Amino acid sequence: MALKNIYIITLLVAAFFVSCHSAKNACRKSTKNTYISIEQTACFGECPIYKLTVDGNGSALLDARRFMDSIGVFEAKVNSDTLCVTFAEAKKCKWETYDEEYISGYSDVSATVIQYSTNQRDTFTVRFQGERAPLQLLWITERLKSIKGAVKWKLKSESI
Repeated sequence: MALKNIYIITLLVAAFFVSCHSAKNACRKSTKNTYISIEQTACFGECPIYKLTVDGNGSALLDARRFMDSIGVFEAKVNSDTLCVTFAEAKKCKWETYDEEYISGYSDVSATVIQYSTNQRDTFTVRFQGERAPLQLLWITERLKSIKGAVKWKLKSESI
């Protein structure tokens, strides 16, 4: 009886790992040609100015322009679980229904520009200030900012 239970548990564990591996492969295939980026624009103060782009292969590029700890172009690799969650949330968005801008009208406030594309013909761009964007876009923006702080960046080139 105990041998039978061990056999069943072993099969369940094996099935779990196979399904996790399959889910990760499916995620990689579905995000292969996809990218998402956020850009923080200038304000009349010392707001960080940068653009962060993450592609479906997990490659991240950070163009740190001003008011950042380090200035230059940096590259990193994003953890596959983080990548899959981020792109799954981006895919859920109804990009075609969003306005192009959610702007307060104050010129001294930094804006966030978020871009999402699953192929070259369908890049969606939304520009917003503060909390004015739809909640899903705010969540994705925070997710990308957390990626910016979590990965190990390697300098690719100095700032121009």
